[in-house]
Amino acid sequence: MAYDDTHCPCGCRKMTQTLLCDACAQQVSPSTDWQLYADEKLSVGTRRAAAIRLLAVARKRRAAPALALGFNA
Repeated sequence: MAYDDTHCPCGCRKMTQTLLCDACAQQVSPSTDWQLYADEKLSVGTRRAAAIRLLAVARKRRAAPALALGFNA
């Protein structure tokens, strides 16, 4: 994942120089992590940790649902 890449972690296409595609950005925009990532006054470590959590959420956005592991007796 890089800013000059056009692939979002969810699998969609994104604009260059952005972290996420528009759909992922809309999904995570209400979160505290998005606000931490966007605040340029914070330390790089704080913003980096928030970005890692945002990328993890974006990777799961289009993931297939888990299979049920129950058995009918």
